[in-house]
Amino acid sequence: MSRKPSAPPRVFYEAVLIVVDAVRIFQQRFAELAERMAADSVDPGRAAGLRAIAENCRQVPYRPARTFWEACQAYWFVMLIDYCSQNGSAISAGRFDQYCYPYLRADLDSGRLSRAEAQTILDALWVKHIDIIKACTYSSARNNGGFSTSVALTLGGVDENGEDAVNELSYMCLDAEQAVFNSEPNVSIRVSHKTPDAFLDRVLRILVENEGGKDPFFNDDVIIPGLVEHRHMSLKDARDWAIVGCVEPTGQGNTMGRTNSCHFNLAKCLELALHDGRCPMSGEQLGPHTGDFTQMQSFAQVQRAYAAQVDYFVEMMVSTLNTIELLHARETPHIYCSTVLDGCLESGRDCTEGGAVYDATGVNGVGLPDVVDSLEVIRELVFERKVMTAAQLLEATASDFADEVIQHRCLNVAKYGNDLTRVDDLAQFVTSQYTDSVYRFRSPHGGYFIPGLFSLSSNTPLGRQVGALPSGRAAGTPLGDGGISPKHGMDTNGPTAVVSSVASWDHSAAINGVNLNMKFVPAMLKKPADRQKLIDLIRAYFVMGGMHIQFNILSGETLRAAQREPEKYRGLVVRVAGYSAFFVELDREIQDEIISRTVQEL
Repeated sequence: MSRKPSAPPRVFYEAVLIVVDAVRIFQQRFAELAERMAADSVDPGRAAGLRAIAENCRQVPYRPARTFWEACQAYWFVMLIDYCSQNGSAISAGRFDQYCYPYLRADLDSGRLSRAEAQTILDALWVKHIDIIKACTYSSARNNGGFSTSVALTLGGVDENGEDAVNELSYMCLDAEQAVFNSEPNVSIRVSHKTPDAFLDRVLRILVENEGGKDPFFNDDVIIPGLVEHRHMSLKDARDWAIVGCVEPTGQGNTMGRTNSCHFNLAKCLELALHDGRCPMSGEQLGPHTGDFTQMQSFAQVQRAYAAQVDYFVEMMVSTLNTIELLHARETPHIYCSTVLDGCLESGRDCTEGGAVYDATGVNGVGLPDVVDSLEVIRELVFERKVMTAAQLLEATASDFADEVIQHRCLNVAKYGNDLTRVDDLAQFVTSQYTDSVYRFRSPHGGYFIPGLFSLSSNTPLGRQVGALPSGRAAGTPLGDGGISPKHGMDTNGPTAVVSSVASWDHSAAINGVNLNMKFVPAMLKKPADRQKLIDLIRAYFVMGGMHIQFNILSGETLRAAQREPEKYRGLVVRVAGYSAFFVELDREIQDEIISRTVQEL
């Protein structure tokens, strides 16, 4: 239910006018600086360029852009001011190739700008994205390694009529990606069944030739209907979706998302279910009493205990986040953001109070493969084959598998990611149970809680909070990477088996985003025919219902060399989870986790 705003609309509109005037003053400062620099320059060419910059800064964003260069300048100011106003990260740049393309086309057609000049402007804009570093604490820098600001810039996809929207600017943006290849911006690639293979091949060439991890692929044909069903968007708005943050699909220019509000530890819920709600690491009763595992007579009882723990902690999570939302609305309204989101000016309500057209809180489950693999071990070894008792399994995990024979048995039970129906059915159980639990709730201002299944790099710190698991995973080690990726080294049947397993459950229900990581050696993808195999894999996965896939195309040897001699590899960009980072800036534990990911072969 929507609450009464904390301030009357008149106060909101007065604040908007103050902020809009501040935007004008902000841009004028840049114009004046450029003019002073032009006056001091002894290089006529440089002086002319500075005067052009000054003219751009006099115009935008207070007044509408008239040229492609002004449109790029307006874009950067809008982003930069948001950084200044909130020390922000994960700001969505929206569909840059769609809203800037009319300016580019008009300039090229009129002869005002050549394609080479436009490319120079784009390349410079790409460089600017790395200027911003968000201030953060030591623990945040360690756990969310790479100092990502995650400016999500989306390319491709379909237009409002459902037709292919890839255009000349889409390819020019990819040229900028290849030329600059920094960790920012976080470029995301929308793919529909109408997207040309040439566009996908251009993306893969960037990753192969630069050797790194960026530019994830997202499935229009799953996300658009998912946004309509679960985010309650109109079809027109759903077709205009963009990525925000890492992997979160959201409305463009009309949504207050809060898409990374919480990382929910699914693996911890399983651990608590196996100990009647008591944390074996601290000895405290954290969750509800759900029964003594050693006395359970069926696997279904284990599933019910796990589900009860998840439901309990989802409700606790929602209660906490709703309190935070109320505090944000009362203490830290975001007037600037409200000026650029549809709905706020119309309603006279700040975006933190539900003023935007769409309002949602995204909460993301972590540890899916660990839970699935552990459940399969319990089902097979304890209840079906009966090769060990529940008490023996708990004793083994409590000792962090001091008995290596038991750990070996656990590790050799069938695992998620190998196209095995009985295991994949457990993935369906785990995902649907979490998503259904989240969808029960609404926020104080009427917004929806929406589930995702991705981890960023939280799988490493969250893993420290979980003891040894029945899957054979050792205590304190990272949980499964990405969110929906198979556990490291457990996907032994090749990439086609991986995508078949991962696509076996309904991705659209996790409409806040999912994350599938895969790693290939660059030498395997040098030839066009080899890249076509990977394109075919992406297409098949998307036809089966996959929402997202991304690649690190580099070798383990390169990564280990970068650990030994980081000064020689400062430009090495890798895909951590839903974001990219310079490998040498990551915490060692996160580096090791990336190195340990399975290298696939086509």
